[in-house]
Formats: sequence, C-alpha cells, structure tokens
Amino acid sequence: MRKRVNQPTGWKGASGTKVHYHLYEHDYDYYPESWTDEEGRDFREGYYDENGNYYANILADGATTMLKCEYCGNRILYTMKEGDLPSCDKCGSQFDIQIKDKVADDKRQSKSKIIDNIYMFIGLGAVLFYICMFVGVCVFMISGAAKAFNEKKEESSQTVYVEEILRNCSLDGEDWYDPVTETWFWFNDEEQPYQWQYWVEGISSDYGDYGWMEYDPDESAWYIETSDGVWTLLPDKYDASSLWHMNDEYTNQFEED
Repeated sequence: MRKRVNQPTGWKGASGTKVHYHLYEHDYDYYPESWTDEEGRDFREGYYDENGNYYANILADGATTMLKCEYCGNRILYTMKEGDLPSCDKCGSQFDIQIKDKVADDKRQSKSKIIDNIYMFIGLGAVLFYICMFVGVCVFMISGAAKAFNEKKEESSQTVYVEEILRNCSLDGEDWYDPVTETWFWFNDEEQPYQWQYWVEGISSDYGDYGWMEYDPDESAWYIETSDGVWTLLPDKYDASSLWHMNDEYTNQFEED
C-alpha cells in the first residue's frame, strides 16, 4: 500500500466502516457518510486517495465501488464494464465519475514487459540469437512455472476463509487481518481458556500498547484489555454492533494439523 498523507481525521467517531482500495494509479479509502472531526473540519462521503484528494465517485476495473447520484442521492454498488456509462436506477441520471482506475496487477505488468522484450529481440534478425532466446525462454518458463506453483502453495497457507464475514483474510505478520473492518485477530493458546482475540482500528487503537478484545458468548458481551492483564466491559461509547467474532470462541478452526 502507498504511504498516506493529508488524510481525513476523526472518522472513528462516525458510524459504518471505511473500505480500502489498492488500485493501479492510487490507493483510495471510501467513507460511507459525511462527518465533522473534533476540530470542526467537515469531510464528505466518498473517496480520498493517498494524497488526501477527494472524489465523489470512482470506477475501478476489476473491483466493485459505491456510486452516489448527485441529483437524487441514490447509491448503487457497481462493477465496471468496458464502454458502459452507469446511470442511477431511480432517477435515470448518469453518475458523475471523477476518475477511472483498475486493480493493481504486478503480474500483468511483468507479462507485458516480457512480450515487449521478445518483439525487440526478434527485430535483430540473428538466427543464433533466436536459438539462444528459445533456450532462455524455455528455462524461464520452467523456472517461472515452478515459482508460480510455490507462490500459489505459499499463498494458500497465508489465506483463510472466515465464514462469519464471508471472505478471505490474510496473514499480516503473525496475525490474521480483515481489511474491510480493519480487524486483526489471532487464536490465543498461551492463556487459559484458549480463545480468539481481536484488535480493531478505531477502538483498540485508543488503548496504546493494549486494546486486544475478547467476546464472551455466555454474556453476549465484549471485553477489552485496558492495561496489563486488566480486562473490562467494552465502554458504551463504542458501537459493538459493527464488530464480528468467531461463532466458537474456544476453538481454533484454522489450526494446522
């Protein structure tokens, strides 16, 4: 992800969850509603890139974005189609699109560079070079296939499907991470009883070096570590309805055999 500067502030006081997009030209954070921070600065619903530039609507090839009609305020989820101009399904107005982008694909860029180099080499017209290039391409393809297989194998062990939120989560260091809800989670088998613990941006981040959270299914309540070994009920000022947790808190369903 690109380094973010000049970003909106105070979002943790608003409802809902922002969504992050890592695209080819820019990274964007989508905020589902407008809000005012503690210093009285107003921020609008929509997209802010890594430099703090604002866009009401963006289209992204390979991703689904939220579009808002500037005339009637209607919102739709839209997946970009080549040559299509999305319009509002309520009033029929075309959406005002500020920028078009696409999902970042380093592999696609690498493939394009390889093809360009092949065309350049053919232009030399040397038979000997063709032979060397053929051998080189064969070696490259074999090594590339082996590398891709190993990367795929490694990727499969770095990603898990979490049924409670219906999507895959990847390892971020030693913890699993869900970018949609900005939640890190891990199965704590170092303390009794074993259970899942969660660190949620906007809540846990208020507690410095602490802030890990646990869900008590018997009480249907969240607890948060406020200092070393001190756990308290999650304060009412936080919106617990936006939190999620594993259905069985005392079983690590992703533990390897």
